[in-house]
Amino acid sequence: MKSLRVFVLTAALICASGVLLYAQTAPRSYYVSATGDDSNNGRSEAAPFKTMYKAVEAAKAGVIKTITVIGTITVIGTYSSEINIWGAGSDEILITGKPDAGEAERAVFASDSDIRESKIRFTHIEMKEVGIYQKSEVTMGRGVVAKGILLGNRGSSLLMTDNASVTGGTGIGVYSDTVLIMRDTASITNHEGNGVFGDSYSDITLSDNARISNNSRSGIDGENNCKVTLLDNAEISSNGGNGLGNGTITMSGNVKINDNKGAGVNLEGGTLNMDGGTISGNTSGGIHIGSKNEKGTCTISSGTITGNKAEYGAGVYLERGTFTFTGGSITGNEAEFVGGGVYVKSGANYTAGGGTVSDNTAGDGGNNVFRQQ
Repeated sequence: MKSLRVFVLTAALICASGVLLYAQTAPRSYYVSATGDDSNNGRSEAAPFKTMYKAVEAAKAGVIKTITVIGTITVIGTYSSEINIWGAGSDEILITGKPDAGEAERAVFASDSDIRESKIRFTHIEMKEVGIYQKSEVTMGRGVVAKGILLGNRGSSLLMTDNASVTGGTGIGVYSDTVLIMRDTASITNHEGNGVFGDSYSDITLSDNARISNNSRSGIDGENNCKVTLLDNAEISSNGGNGLGNGTITMSGNVKINDNKGAGVNLEGGTLNMDGGTISGNTSGGIHIGSKNEKGTCTISSGTITGNKAEYGAGVYLERGTFTFTGGSITGNEAEFVGGGVYVKSGANYTAGGGTVSDNTAGDGGNNVFRQQ
């Protein structure tokens, strides 16, 4: 009987320890609801805070770093009409809706959001326009939909992942002068302006099926020093202007720049290094290099330029600058006048050391390569 009592006591202690361990490690959260009250402790759905300001202040001060939003949040705080998340520091705070929320509890920020000096991860939430400033690190993950992003101040960053989207805004989707990373089927779509604008300090990377498409103007437009890296099945497609405009662009892997109403890539004064991928089906040519006043630079070592149309230089139009072609193919493009594959304007520098230019067509001749005298 003594051994039985020892066994029962030991089992009870193990169970109690397990319960204690679970209690210590179970996820905890502050809650925010429009029906809440900032005099609550915010630690349960039955006693939520009313404002994000109160929840963020509590998360900053303590060990609980998760905030769960229930329903539509409109009243943000005492001093602003925006959702202000300021000074939360380097400890990441997760702000999330309930993954399985019904319509009444679906998490929505009904006001613009302003994030400063904070590290924030968002999941399962619908947002309006979001400003990210002053060395903030923001991740938009699964279930996040935003109308627009203003990504400002060098040292800040935005990571879009897990199918997060920025969609349906009335202007530019993302304005960036710092680091923007898109991966894992993240998307920027259906804006009345450019999908992305990058200034000279912007560093933009798309990979893992990230997509910028169906924007009224260009997919990505930027200043010449804007850095753009396209990898691993990234896609820029079906935009109302150019797929890519300017920037220092690196393209490799199975990238697609297709079916844009402007050029696939327009380099007024920028640089393109293409080592793989496809530029196809664009209405104003595959690649346009240079402009009247600026020189562009393009190097193609691998990849395919096909099925593009333009008046001149349907595959590649070299207006001013340098085009070095060492590998890949320029094929099946169609010019209305001359230069179905490549059009080289007088004074521009075209060097071909490999690759294939073939089976292109032009209405007035010069099907594959036409050099203006």
